[in-house]
Formats: sequence, structure tokens, C-alpha cells
Amino acid sequence: HRGTSFIEIYQNCNIFNDGAFDSIRDRSVRDETQLHVEHGQPLVFGKERDRGLCWNNGMLEVLRGEENLARAINFDSGNRVLASALAALPWPPDAPVPMGVLFQESRPVFEDAMHALEERARKKTPANGTADDQLDALFRSGETWMVQ
Repeated sequence: HRGTSFIEIYQNCNIFNDGAFDSIRDRSVRDETQLHVEHGQPLVFGKERDRGLCWNNGMLEVLRGEENLARAINFDSGNRVLASALAALPWPPDAPVPMGVLFQESRPVFEDAMHALEERARKKTPANGTADDQLDALFRSGETWMVQ
């Protein structure tokens, strides 16, 4: 399997929870309530792009006013701590809802690593035969018994 994703979908349910996400998705408020994250870009939002996020005592804090935006941090999609802090932000109006890929990490797939390890072990040819020969000899050696 080449990847895993956890996705949160803000979808309206007309029957059980109609209008549940209007406070963040309605056209009149979405610029104020959504923070679209993009790797390497500052965490700023708002219709006038006059609010942002910065670190303050290990927590994310909402900055207000263009004069404070210089303190806004740049988003790093490889930063697990930042992704966790963004996911833990309170619901609007106290903070925006982050949208986008909050964390991304590339690493080898487990199955590929296992196949490569097996292949390296098979290629080693000790004095008494290949690894397959040794395993076959082990299975056929010593005392054996049958379970009935």
C-alpha cells in the first residue's frame, strides 16, 4: 500500500444536522473562518488577509492587524508538531479551521523493504549453499514428528 490519509469532510446532512457547517463554509464567512495551508507559505487568512498564526509559549496564537503579520509563521507540511497544533485549534470565531494537507511524510513502503531484505538474504551464498538450500536442509534435519 503506497500511502495513508486521514480526511475530515465537512458535508451537510439535510436530515440529521442541516446547516452544521454553515458557520465555516458559507460564502459570506468562509474567508474569515478558513485557513488554507500551503507548504512554505505564511499562515495568514481573512478577507483582507489581515490575520495570521504565530507561536506563543508553545501554542498557536491568532494575530490581528497587518502590523503583526510579520510574526506569522510559514507552514511546513513536514512539521508534525505544527500539524498537531493546527488540528487542535479551537472552532471559529476563536481561530480558523485549517484546510489542506496538514502533514506529509515520504518514507519507504514496508512491503518493499521486506522484499528487498529477502532478496539480499537470498543473494548471499555461504559455503554450504544458498539461504533457500540451508532452510530446506534445516527442515529435513533432526528428529521429526507428526501431529495427528
